Amino acid sequence: MIVDLGKSWLKDAKCSGMGSEKFFTDHSVHSLQKPTKTLQAAWDEMKMVCGDCPVRRQCARDFLGETEGIYGGMDPAQRYAVRKVHDVHVRALDGPLKEEYAALAWRLSKECGYPGVSVARIMGLGLTATQYLVQWHEDHLREEGEAKAAQTLTVELVETRLPVDFPIRSVGDRDAWVRYGRRVVAGYYLGQTEDDAWFFMKVPLSREDSSAWFKAQDVQMRRSMPRRVMKRVGNESRIYGTALSKYSGDVKQAG
Repeated sequence: MIVDLGKSWLKDAKCSGMGSEKFFTDHSVHSLQKPTKTLQAAWDEMKMVCGDCPVRRQCARDFLGETEGIYGGMDPAQRYAVRKVHDVHVRALDGPLKEEYAALAWRLSKECGYPGVSVARIMGLGLTATQYLVQWHEDHLREEGEAKAAQTLTVELVETRLPVDFPIRSVGDRDAWVRYGRRVVAGYYLGQTEDDAWFFMKVPLSREDSSAWFKAQDVQMRRSMPRRVMKRVGNESRIYGTALSKYSGDVKQAG
């Protein structure tokens, strides 16, 4: 667990019921980060209470972002030093743990509406580290969405004697639906013959996109594109590779 937002362990804390003012001192932030000998001695005395506390580890974790007070056997100066190291380690994380940190920062910021400084305090991180995590999570969500969209560009259809229907959904960032055997794939428009009988399209015929000719009835344009007239070479229904086609330079409006 990164942090227990509800702090369910508090009831088991050794200091429960003790006056909380004993664990705080009235000093500036600068002195909290670099305490005097007198202040450090006062802190060390109060840290003895934390010595055999059963929830010391949870307390140190969940109050790491606090700038004042004694928590989990750590004083403000110690927590300040730990936070700086923590920031570096969290940025260097990878995999599920990185995703967990980033998701929590994003949720606290975007869903709960906490300002950045509050998110940093809750998670025991610096402000720039939490801002980095929020942005990282947004980028991660966008990449996941794009990957899922790419996976659904190809629509697998059941075998039938009649031509398969074109989907009614969007083609995403592509230009048209293209019927290819028992599949319909999303493709980019490259050009067409003068008589509009053939369309030259870039489509995912294998692991990578390939350029090929398709009969007009097998292409359904889903957006208006400038008409590019090309010369088709050969008699096959599909000719792979742009080298087999010549662009005539005649640009009109398609559709």
